[in-house]
Parts: sequence; C-alpha cells; structure tokens
Amino acid sequence: MVIFNPENQVAFTGVPGDGEWIWISNPGKLLFRDISYLRGQDQVYALCDDGSLVRIEFAFHNISGKMSSTVNELVKLMEFSGPLSAKVELIAAHPIGESVGPLPEMERTGRAYLVASPDDDLFGVFRYSEDMGSDQRTAEFAVYKFNPRGVGWESVISIRDKAFFVGNNTSWSIFSANTVNCRKNRIYFTDDNWELEWLHNIQGLDIGVYDMETRRTEGLGFGVSTSTSSLVRSTWITPGLTPNAFR
Repeated sequence: MVIFNPENQVAFTGVPGDGEWIWISNPGKLLFRDISYLRGQDQVYALCDDGSLVRIEFAFHNISGKMSSTVNELVKLMEFSGPLSAKVELIAAHPIGESVGPLPEMERTGRAYLVASPDDDLFGVFRYSEDMGSDQRTAEFAVYKFNPRGVGWESVISIRDKAFFVGNNTSWSIFSANTVNCRKNRIYFTDDNWELEWLHNIQGLDIGVYDMETRRTEGLGFGVSTSTSSLVRSTWITPGLTPNAFR
C-alpha cells in the first residue's frame, strides 16, 4: 500500500507481479496520513489528516479455488481472475483536544502517526513541535490507544516496555525494547517537516527520543551535513532485528 500525491490518497497492489496500482474508493475525500496492519485481526487501518481512524475493507472479485480441509490451504490454492477493490469505513473520530496541522496560534504544529504494537494493539501518536524561529523542534507527544469495544481512543501515559518509532513513512513498534539496545517507554522520532524545511532552506535536525515518563525530549546528533539536510528525508530502518523483537 502507498500514500501518494498532494491529496494524500491511498492505492494498493493485490497480486504480486501484476504491476497494477488500484486506488481505494474514498468518496469522503479523506486525507490519509499513516497506515498500519494488525496481524491478529488481519486488518488494515489508516489515520487521516484530521486524526480520525478508518478501516480499509477489501473486496475480492471472481475468486476461484479448490476445496481444502483448512482455510490456510484453501487460500494457497486461490486463483485471482479479477482485480481487487477496497473502500474505507470510518471507525473512530479524532481524540478530543488533539490537532493535526498548524494550530490556531500558529506557533505549534501537530502531526499524527498510527502504530501497531507487537501485542496487536493500535495506537494514535500525536506529535507537537514548537516554532524555534528558523526551525521547528519536537516538544511533546500525546499517545492514545484504540479501544475496539468502545469504538474510540483512550489516553495512555505509558507504553511500558515498548519503544515506538515514528516519522515520515515510518511508524512501527518494538517489544521488550531493552533487548534490542533501545530504551523502553520511549518514542524515537525523525525529522518529517521536510516540505517546510525545503521551502525555507533550513536544516532537518529534529531527530530524537521522547521519554513518556519524564515528558522530556533528547536530541540525537547524527552530524547531518548542512549542504544536504534540507534535501534528504530521515527514515528509520531495522537491520538485524529478529521476528521475536516485534512480538
């Protein structure tokens, strides 16, 4: 799945190798910000520009398959003779009091991420930056857990032994963070104000760690070159992590 174009639309490709991207039906013209997959539910969710949560419902057309003793074996035998399609279903409105985009006083900016945890919980992570004159720096985070039974968001003050990683095109979680040389109950973030920085030709150095317990932010100095920092997006990668780290 991919979020693309200035209107933040979503498209997906369902059959490997067919080279065809299919747009998701979006009659409400929602602006998508982040997408996450819950393995236990086998379900895809998306967070929109206004902080609302939607579920992406897939439809399978013209599927044929041989009967089998188990569902998993049946899926392996399926043949897709037609394209897939999908639509969005609104699940929950944005958390009350949280904002996305420039805030009214124009001194802070709110951004939102959708993070699936290793134990199959879904979190909305709201990031707020302060205007530092020639740059914007992350000041604090607000974290909400989605409650499927109450169909809404619940504020959380701790993510316990997990670590969240957020940024432009990167939102994921690690379980037992200390085992992979990360600090638990922290949110690691990259600089994702790329468009603003490119416009004003300023450095992209808003990279750091937020402590959920102390509510303090610590910068990570990577020695980014001033000649390229406004042209390069920062992205988290996960070399060497075993599947157990994500459980």
